[in-house]
Amino acid sequence: MNKSSVKNLRAPSGYIPDPGLMAAANVAIKLEMPLLLTGEPGTGKTLFAKYIASVEKMETIHKFVSHTNSAYTDLFYTYDAIGHFRESQKTDIPSAEVEKRFVHFNALGKAIQENKRSVVLIDEIDKAPRDFPNDLLEAIEELSFKVPELNNKTFAFSAEKNPLIIITSNSEKDLPSAFLRRVVFYHIPFPDEELLIKIVNKRVFDDDSNMNASTVSKIAKHFFEIRDIEGLYKKPATAEFLAWATYLKTENFDFSKIEDKNDPILKASYSILGKSHSDLKKIVNL
Repeated sequence: MNKSSVKNLRAPSGYIPDPGLMAAANVAIKLEMPLLLTGEPGTGKTLFAKYIASVEKMETIHKFVSHTNSAYTDLFYTYDAIGHFRESQKTDIPSAEVEKRFVHFNALGKAIQENKRSVVLIDEIDKAPRDFPNDLLEAIEELSFKVPELNNKTFAFSAEKNPLIIITSNSEKDLPSAFLRRVVFYHIPFPDEELLIKIVNKRVFDDDSNMNASTVSKIAKHFFEIRDIEGLYKKPATAEFLAWATYLKTENFDFSKIEDKNDPILKASYSILGKSHSDLKKIVNL
């Protein structure tokens, strides 16, 4: 797969948001409220952050990925206590040097330091501890933080427009009601066949004059047949569909053989869509 094809998969320029998503984003921007996005993995929640940054002409995107042990202070910074301790045994370290070497600023901390309009993406909040979402909202509302390790040095945001905070969730667990009351919410549905065809045309086949509407429709139809296989552990989503179509394109696959189970290129491509041994077997035997 050539580099330009891979780059196109990750670029926000070809992203096609549905109208409801754009409406929710505009509400969040106008009210300066966080935007919470849900939807099955691969429907474009993370890529939307890049897209809206491009549309709103915000140059910087700061990303924080939530983990099971995340604390809300991690949004601002992390402190290398062990490294600082080791070095302090050898020599005195000035505060400015401590900040430079042992304090690592993260997504929200960087946005506050920059003091300009940007996008802060907080990914997979449902993986974080139960109290993290409510603590997160307090942090967002304050947009300031202190670093005790730097003699309580304070960082505060003072620009005219706050950062746009986009939070994603794969709905692996319920989020607190108090948190949900204070965000703008949108669930990204899986695209229907018509929208999926528009997306793949825009992101994969835009420069291919050999791809007519009938052929692209057959590709989308075959993909939906795969998604509809009963008992799949994980249904392939939009991201897998685009990667699958891109792989076939770069292999110069004859798309008239899209249902030819014995074609070696097509059989190899199913490894993009099946994410377990049983799923892959079901897809190959469709």
